[in-house]
Amino acid sequence: EGRRVVTAMQGFADALLRAAGSWGVDVEAARREAEFSEPFYAERGDFRDGGGVLVCGICGRPKETVPDEATGAVFPIVHEHQLASLARHEESDEERAGRLDANRRLCFAGEFAEEGRRDLLSLCAPDTDEAAFDSVSRFIRTFRAESRREGRGLILHGPSSRGKTFLAGCICNALLDDGWRCLMTSIRQLRARAEQTYGGEGKVVESLCRMDLVVLDDLFRERDTPWVRELTYTVTDALYKMRVPVVVTTNATEQFLRRPDATWTAVVERLKERCERVKMDGANRRQMR
Repeated sequence: EGRRVVTAMQGFADALLRAAGSWGVDVEAARREAEFSEPFYAERGDFRDGGGVLVCGICGRPKETVPDEATGAVFPIVHEHQLASLARHEESDEERAGRLDANRRLCFAGEFAEEGRRDLLSLCAPDTDEAAFDSVSRFIRTFRAESRREGRGLILHGPSSRGKTFLAGCICNALLDDGWRCLMTSIRQLRARAEQTYGGEGKVVESLCRMDLVVLDDLFRERDTPWVRELTYTVTDALYKMRVPVVVTTNATEQFLRRPDATWTAVVERLKERCERVKMDGANRRQMR
């Protein structure tokens, strides 16, 4: 129910941004600023208490959690009167189309724009890894009943050019079509975003935890530095605690996933606890083009 409230509120915000575009407002700039500035669940009449927590102007109860001590991230709290208001709102076809389009552009920003054109049917080719295809199909079919509710995900691992990123893009597109909010990103992209965002790492992590699915592409590929290790742990730990499903693509070896280096043990163990490992060692897709 809480997720439905969030979806409707995001739909309202998208409708306002579309209207603003006709008035000459830079909609994309406004959307980027909104993503990492004021919380989307704040409404007229709300206020902040002495501790800085957002309070509902209608019932006087907190509308978000106390900031996390490690990252400073906060998460929304849904109230009964918001559910009642949602029940009276019926999303139009135009609103839904606008919301899905906004979600798709957010999911495949920057380097992942090409993946926005992937769909599961395009994998039905002679070189398709049948076992991986079956695992992904099952993941999509059971997403609402199992993966989303339990925070379950996938680890797509194997050598380069086996279609791991391609397959992750197919997953996102299938779930986006069903109305889920997905984000395809990488540690490199998150690092750049944290450096450019007011609120830094905490604000970025907070935005990730609002998603229904997060894809972490090419995990463990970044140069092993304290900064990269800390960001990777912070991201995976937050998603683990909030039970947000994660799909990981990685070239990491079987040996590394079984017995990771001491510096990566906490990250790998969290992922393995919630994610099904899917080995992709079929044909090299680039060589077959």
